[in-house]
Amino acid sequence: MAPGETKKDLVWESELSKLVRFHKLLQSDDIETKLSLNIQCLSKLFESSSNVQGLMCSSLLFALAKAETLNKRPRRIRASSDSESMGVSGGQSSRVPLCWDNPQKGSDVSPRFTTNYPERRIRQMSAKLHVLYGVPIEYARHHYGDGPRYALRSDLKARATHPYARSLVYDLRRYTDGTLFGPFMDDYSQDADWEKLEAIMVVLSHNMRMYVETFGPDVAVLPRWDKPFAGASPHSFVSPPSTIPRNPALPLEAQDPYNVTGTYMRVVCFLDYTDLFTFNFMTEVPNDQPRHPLGTEEAFRLIEMKIKITKIEPPSEDDGQALPIVRFKGTSAAVRPAWDPHAVSIIRGLVRLTPEGEVRWTSWSIFAGEERYRSEGIQIGGPQSARGVLGTWDYDEHGPAGPTCFWKTTDEIKENESDDEDF
Repeated sequence: MAPGETKKDLVWESELSKLVRFHKLLQSDDIETKLSLNIQCLSKLFESSSNVQGLMCSSLLFALAKAETLNKRPRRIRASSDSESMGVSGGQSSRVPLCWDNPQKGSDVSPRFTTNYPERRIRQMSAKLHVLYGVPIEYARHHYGDGPRYALRSDLKARATHPYARSLVYDLRRYTDGTLFGPFMDDYSQDADWEKLEAIMVVLSHNMRMYVETFGPDVAVLPRWDKPFAGASPHSFVSPPSTIPRNPALPLEAQDPYNVTGTYMRVVCFLDYTDLFTFNFMTEVPNDQPRHPLGTEEAFRLIEMKIKITKIEPPSEDDGQALPIVRFKGTSAAVRPAWDPHAVSIIRGLVRLTPEGEVRWTSWSIFAGEERYRSEGIQIGGPQSARGVLGTWDYDEHGPAGPTCFWKTTDEIKENESDDEDF
């Protein structure tokens, strides 16, 4: 024992035991065993900035921030969901990741392409881990000698990551038939594009924080997104105790594996159309490069949705086969600002699994009988997760489009007279 060191300081035995148990859980083929992963252990793992740096900062978003932090604009960067219209032949997405030279003080840093499959997967896996972690990394700070460091909070030397995330979310080239105009890879596979979901999370987190700072902490309905892995597991949503007598579950609802029926809060963000047009069409950018960081602030809408299951049917051949398709219908109404007519609509949609097993939500907002806005999203954490859904909305193939999220607040639906005819 070193001079001045006490037994109290020697915690390596308990930490090693935790690490070994965690490693065994990850190696297990038993799904139920993996679901028992100790969240406290995972949270402890990411208290180390080196683990955050090494495991959650390898996606396109951080590659862009890295280039800017080092005062170098990347010469050639291709998003992982590039489409056939960007020069990819045969209807297949290239999904070519970035690979960076190791920076040394005073040296050039430039991206280079790699078609190495493991490298391609690392970018998506890093972004997925960040999304599941659920606490957005909003700042990048340059550290001379070995590249930038990333932090959850700002300081005088930090560069915000949300402008880079916003440039990925509002780039209309990333809304194609191949991506289903949603957060999917541009190859018609329905595979989740975790880099896009990561960018959506960062943008929405920034906007919600600005919203709370403007209107005060009384906006308690917004998620905090400050607890690692909170709500990112199947069946983690628990409805608050009922305030009114509840009838037994209807036979249809009792068969619903997604627990769709209930009340949800939703956030929708969008750029002014002039800003969106200027960003996408007034500056020519090669199709194989991302657009410049976008610092323009967005409009913010807080919406309440009430939806009920209407039908359960078998999955189609294009869907994941483990769970059925559940269709729903309901209403949406503005919360803030309460006067927004675009937030008041009929909602219809469906929930099903993608072929890779993610929970996909598709919905349409209907005005005067006409479908106007479509939304696509992935439920983070699986069926009935408390985290909710991250995704995008769009009008048509020409835009506008933007990020959205929604999460369940209760299994109850407090109906009024205007709701009755819409359910």
